[in-house]
Amino acid sequence: MEAPLSEEIWQEYLSGGEEKLVVMAAGFDWHQPYSCEEWSTAFGITYLMVDDTNNEAWNIYGDGYIPHNVVLDHNMQVLYTSSGFNSNEIKDAIDLGLSYVPRDLDLDGINDNIDNCDDIYNPNQEDVDVDGIGDLCDNCDNYNVFISGNTDGGLVNGIPILDIFDVLNLVDIVLLDESGTCRSDISDLNSDNNINIIDVIFLVQGLLNGEF
Repeated sequence: MEAPLSEEIWQEYLSGGEEKLVVMAAGFDWHQPYSCEEWSTAFGITYLMVDDTNNEAWNIYGDGYIPHNVVLDHNMQVLYTSSGFNSNEIKDAIDLGLSYVPRDLDLDGINDNIDNCDDIYNPNQEDVDVDGIGDLCDNCDNYNVFISGNTDGGLVNGIPILDIFDVLNLVDIVLLDESGTCRSDISDLNSDNNINIIDVIFLVQGLLNGEF
């Protein structure tokens, strides 16, 4: 029976936390053998079932024999339409539609695909260091504090200062093979995509030559 199979798909997406999928059935010729209510209770159907006695939905999408399954995207464009029940094809169409449905996880009015901090409410999208990561998600201010070489984040009167402590920090970063921290992110001083002793030498020479 197609209805409980559709319920399985519905529950699969619900269990995965999917909130953008809507599943519904349109039925007619009731009492052969079930009424609408009996379909629901007999097979544990939790998705919406509507009365299509006038065949309005069938006349738009129906073709061939029952069951006929249709997958629409959020723009009401048909992604899949076919008689019978091919679970894999139906789920492939659903996945396609869900892949580009607009989402706003943090409800700040900015769609996730362009939100610079998609899991924390930040409608103004503040990004002081213009690195594409919103300030509320970004622990590193790479404009005012963690500029290139300032591995200890030191400031004097609000201005980044580079000194021997930055060299010592950089040595630690190299020895620890550190990555993903504010100080490691700005430690590739010669821009060769590696953080190693060459960067330490580069920083020392820059300090001695007054280049920092």
